[in-house]
Amino acid sequence: MTKEEIRKRTLALRDGLSEDYRLKASLSIQEKLLTLPEYEKAQNVFLYHSFKSEADTLYLIDETIKRKGIVFLPRVQSRIKMSFYGIRDRRELVKNGYGILEPLPAENEEKTPGLFIIPLVAYDEEGHRIGYGGGYYDRYLVSFKGRVPIAAMAFAEQCMNGRIEPEDNDIKADIIVTQKEILRICE
Repeated sequence: MTKEEIRKRTLALRDGLSEDYRLKASLSIQEKLLTLPEYEKAQNVFLYHSFKSEADTLYLIDETIKRKGIVFLPRVQSRIKMSFYGIRDRRELVKNGYGILEPLPAENEEKTPGLFIIPLVAYDEEGHRIGYGGGYYDRYLVSFKGRVPIAAMAFAEQCMNGRIEPEDNDIKADIIVTQKEILRICE
C-alpha cells in the first residue's frame, strides 16, 4: 500500500470514530502524556492545536500553560515552512487559511524545545509515521532528532499492521501515546 493509500484509509477510519469515543480516548491520551518524564522535565513544550478528527489537544494545551506558563504551537509561514510561537492563553490563536487555529507571530518564537508533541495520520510499532503529506514536521524536526524527544498523539486505531516504509527525510517518533498504551521506540 502506498503512503497516500494508507493516509486515505486511516483518515477515513479516524473520521468514522464517534465524537464521544474520540473525546474520551483523547482525554486518556492527554492524561498519559502529562505523566511522561519527558513532559515533566521539559521547560518548553512544542505542541499543536488539534484539527478535525485528530486526537484532541485542548486539555493538554491548557494544562501545559497552567504548569509551564507557556506552550509553543506551530504557525505555517509558507508552503514549506512553519515556526513555533508561544502562547499563554488559547484566546491568542487565530484561524489560518485551512481553518486551523495557530498563534500570531510574536517575540517569543523559536525557544529551545524540551519536548515535541506532534500529530500523525498513521504509525507503525517502529515509530514510523505518516502525516498529511506536506512534510512540515519532517523539515522542522530534522535538526532536533536525537536531541529532543519527539512524542506523537494518536488513537490506537491509527496503528498500521505491518511496517510503514520510511523515506530518507522521514523523522520517526520516539514515543507514541494512544488511549491504550505508551509505545517507546528503541533505535
